[in-house]
Amino acid sequence: MKRFLVTMLGLTAVAAVAAKLVLRSRIDDDLDEADLAVVLTATVYRPTARPYIGATVLVVAGAAHIDLTRVEPAPTGVELALSVVAASLRVTVPTTWNVAVALDQRGSSVRSPQDKSTDAPWLRIIGRAWGSAVEVVRA
Repeated sequence: MKRFLVTMLGLTAVAAVAAKLVLRSRIDDDLDEADLAVVLTATVYRPTARPYIGATVLVVAGAAHIDLTRVEPAPTGVELALSVVAASLRVTVPTTWNVAVALDQRGSSVRSPQDKSTDAPWLRIIGRAWGSAVEVVRA
């Protein structure tokens, strides 16, 4: 059993290092869409796009903070497609936004605001969170 655990931890470490070397983020503060890859590190992303459509986010054994307080949402809202594994993700939105979270959670903590406004823009969060902490806060 000990040998199996050591082997699995070793394979996981090799996979994480390989992902860090291969995966690249495609982010620019002015882009309306972004691809954010955070592996074994911490990142703060503050887009300023007008309008902003959303992002695809991968966080593995790291931490990411996405600050959406300076964006103007697209007419259809903003969508974040997440894959968060053994990591931490914090998303900051303006106080007037609505938030809808639909994550496949396995051993994760997900916190988001529950109150809704009828005419406010929407942030939709979809994807998966496994062994992670995902938090959406208003600022």
